[in-house]
Amino acid sequence: QVLVKEGNYVHRGQLLALIDSRTQQAQLEATAAGVEESAQGLAEVEQALLAAKADRTFAEATFKRYKALLAKNSVSRQEYDNADTHYKAALANEKATEAKLKQMEARQRQAQAQHSSAATVLSYARIVSPIDGVVTAKPVDEGTLVMPGTPLITVEDTGHFRLDAGVPERFLGMVHVGESVPVKVGAQQGEGRVV
Repeated sequence: QVLVKEGNYVHRGQLLALIDSRTQQAQLEATAAGVEESAQGLAEVEQALLAAKADRTFAEATFKRYKALLAKNSVSRQEYDNADTHYKAALANEKATEAKLKQMEARQRQAQAQHSSAATVLSYARIVSPIDGVVTAKPVDEGTLVMPGTPLITVEDTGHFRLDAGVPERFLGMVHVGESVPVKVGAQQGEGRVV
């Protein structure tokens, strides 16, 4: 959709054209779902880590009690070995859950980066004027299929024109940098400065 015509005066930030963005919008929504899923997964693993730490703390305290009781022959070797095994299993579970947490944090960063990238791509569907100026060319019409790099609209700053003019060598001594020069283009007249 092209919202301007050649000759229209436009302001910086003004919407000039819209490119069909249904695919990019769907991709943004999919990445938003990925961010939400990773956040839920991260919360789940954080809860599992809290449970694993609590289990390890309890198993460690039980193991230390059984170790002291074994020294006094107040528990059997099998009871002590069971406490030792439970403690080692709880410790291993805590380490595995910590590793899973790091994995989920990385997955969440990846999902957020994909969402940010999709949002950036979607923003390219809104073509806005980078400057105040006049639309001087509009080589596309509504419905035109465009590819990256295809010129859509040309906006020129009307406050700063530069005229390149050749001067025959025999007149070079008559032209000086900084000198004011009358300029006439069609019916329009103005004043320029030699640079």
